Amino acid sequence: MEQVAVEDCTNTLLRIFNEAKASGQKVDEAFIGQTIEQLKLMLPQYKTFSEDDWKTIKFKIETNINVEIDEHPIILASPTVERWLDHKRGELEWDYWKAYKEYLIDQGRSLDIIKKTEKTIDEILDCSGDPHKEGKWNRRGLVMGNVQSGKTQNYLGLINKAIDSGYKVIVVLGGHLNELRTQTQERLDEGVIGKESKKRYESGLPIGVGKYRDENLRALYCTTTDGDFKKSVANSFGIHFSSVGGPIVFVIKKWASVLNNLYEWIAEKHSLDIEAGQKLNTQLLLIDDEADYASINTKHEKGDITAINNNIRKILSLFNRSTYIGYTATPFANIFIDPDEEHIDIGDDLFPADFMIRIPTPDSYVGQKHFFQSNNDTKRDPVVIVDDYEKLLPVKSKKDTPVGVLPESLKEAIRCYLITVAVRSLIYGQVKLATVLESFQYKRSDSFGVNPPLY
Repeated sequence: MEQVAVEDCTNTLLRIFNEAKASGQKVDEAFIGQTIEQLKLMLPQYKTFSEDDWKTIKFKIETNINVEIDEHPIILASPTVERWLDHKRGELEWDYWKAYKEYLIDQGRSLDIIKKTEKTIDEILDCSGDPHKEGKWNRRGLVMGNVQSGKTQNYLGLINKAIDSGYKVIVVLGGHLNELRTQTQERLDEGVIGKESKKRYESGLPIGVGKYRDENLRALYCTTTDGDFKKSVANSFGIHFSSVGGPIVFVIKKWASVLNNLYEWIAEKHSLDIEAGQKLNTQLLLIDDEADYASINTKHEKGDITAINNNIRKILSLFNRSTYIGYTATPFANIFIDPDEEHIDIGDDLFPADFMIRIPTPDSYVGQKHFFQSNNDTKRDPVVIVDDYEKLLPVKSKKDTPVGVLPESLKEAIRCYLITVAVRSLIYGQVKLATVLESFQYKRSDSFGVNPPLY
């Protein structure tokens, strides 16, 4: 409970300092320290905090409040893309976005970061189709961002702004594993829906953006943290795209069977006939997270179409007005999709023909540039050569080759991981998620034969 109180105090202070910074106040170490000392005296509920708690709070504030994004988004847009956002910005209420922004502020996000993120989101939305434009249109785009640099935050903001703009159906491909889809659903629950999706039939308290949004501004959903899309469940909800006023959100796995179920349900529920030209006029935004994985038609050279690529395009083909946006940190496969690939029934392939946008990273981001783009010879080389692996598993091995004892290099790596998690816990409090990748050999399905085991 005290850890929660420390987080609440930190977020409250971050909001205070963000507002002070926005008013022109210089928020430096001295100002932060002085404000914290005043807070200790003024608010009795924080008197139980230890000095270590206050050090943690001060550290979190100092490492977050002055983070900035110095770069601008890199935008490559087709000259045929019709820009529309500036002409209609003043006509829109932006209620969903405002709630998401308030949520981010209370989560301790820097106002500068939020403003810069919003500019990038606006560029993406501007390159996407105008949801109020009549007729038939589709957009294909790609958003690139470094690993763990804010891509999910970006597309959550984009979804909220897209809903404000008039998009009605939101489909998010949330990974290829149940765990990844559930994790994505949790982020959508907090960042878009505003309630726990698994408590659909319970009143419950609002979460995330739901705390900052009028209760009439609801987002309907056909998937939950407990389950992926199923026709029977969707039918029980009684949702029909033409009869609902608010947005409808789907978070589904990138499995061919699930995608096909969604395609069939939409087509059957709305009596569509693609061959006869009977399609939905409802506006669709489809977000493909990790778009370089499984979405690419790797059978193109053979004149065939992979199942997942086929089903994504089939879903898009059900709508007269649609925008597909892939998000990825590794866009190489996506940009080499044949731009001329087309199918009479399911339309264009997923090549980002309309726009490609790179998300800028904050100056606090530690990624590949930090480790690999330095001419400083005194800096320790991040590449560690491992040469004792054959004690564990020879290079030329079969799936039934006995696994040996743990080599010293692996033991050291595990110790480093445990120490890193311990240090993070001391600095930031309880660590929500800490993982390590352990991979032996692609032919082996487990590592339980290791002596001693890693588990």
